[in-house]
Amino acid sequence: MTRLIYQLSELDSSFVAEAGGKGASLGELMRAQAPVPPGFVVTSSAFRSFFSSDQIQQPILDTIQALNDRQIDLSQAHQQIKSCIEVIEVPDQICEAVQQASRQLAAPRVSVRSSATCEDSATSAWAGQLETFLDVTPDEVIEKIRSCWLSLFSESALSYGGHHGFTTGDISVAVVVQQMVQSDISGIGFSVHPVTQEPDIQLIEACLGLGEAIVSGRIIPDQFVVERSSSRILESITGDQKEALWIREGHQKPVWQDLDGRGRQPKITEQQVSEYSALLNRLHQHYGHPIDTEWAIQDGNFQVLQARPITTLAAEYDKTLFDESQGWQFCVRRPFFLLAGSLLPYWMDAKHAD
Repeated sequence: MTRLIYQLSELDSSFVAEAGGKGASLGELMRAQAPVPPGFVVTSSAFRSFFSSDQIQQPILDTIQALNDRQIDLSQAHQQIKSCIEVIEVPDQICEAVQQASRQLAAPRVSVRSSATCEDSATSAWAGQLETFLDVTPDEVIEKIRSCWLSLFSESALSYGGHHGFTTGDISVAVVVQQMVQSDISGIGFSVHPVTQEPDIQLIEACLGLGEAIVSGRIIPDQFVVERSSSRILESITGDQKEALWIREGHQKPVWQDLDGRGRQPKITEQQVSEYSALLNRLHQHYGHPIDTEWAIQDGNFQVLQARPITTLAAEYDKTLFDESQGWQFCVRRPFFLLAGSLLPYWMDAKHAD
């Protein structure tokens, strides 16, 4: 029998087809006994059930065909599909399953995140195209699930899918509903340093607010280079963080706010760095390959929010930085600038040594 809901604790990495990349990853983290906020997944079967209705399916197919034939543009296609989806009620069977799972979770606030069935494949990066909602109340969950489904047909997603050769039939959108982590400190952790690729060296970064601020490249986080085998800190840099992303009441999207002097203070202690390093090492051993993780601290305890493989580091970062036709390449990632920043002090010392 097709299932509409899975608890995260029931999942592992083999469930991508039903739980999407994000849902399957969180389930695998739970299997590894990582501290993960509890939650459930509304499966891709629920997504397909909603879109199987003739009232939705045929109008969407007609709209996509018109887009492919260049009879309409991306904005018109999105608006037509949105108008079609918004007037269709989510089936009672799905609503009842979600409401029951929400009651079981018993969280006053949750995050609602899209989890595409091909999100972490080598040829796509759907995580950046689909919707996420934070600080959602139980009464809002079903509507946010519908919004996550609809985000597959946003202008950016339609453009991305067309550019990479995907059709809407290739992808389903599961939705992860998790207890909201109310945290003032977040970060990322690489079980292998993403620049040097030394197998026994980790990189852990921390910031005030949400970790998305680090991923955006807009802030300077605290950085810790750690020996994986011993969890010993080899090098640390306290970043001068001037702004942060926060969840504020009444906002389901993060809000940028300026920081005071707190941004120049260490974000986490050396003991916390060593604690997360040990956890990161354990997860590395569980997965059997380098991983990139996102974390947050709530009530003094780490919560792991996501883990992804980073098995293609060499291929990803061994790129041409400049060519005459295109200038700076979009493939140049933040670790390049992290490396440049780590070398700059040594260059300055040498330049002014005499």
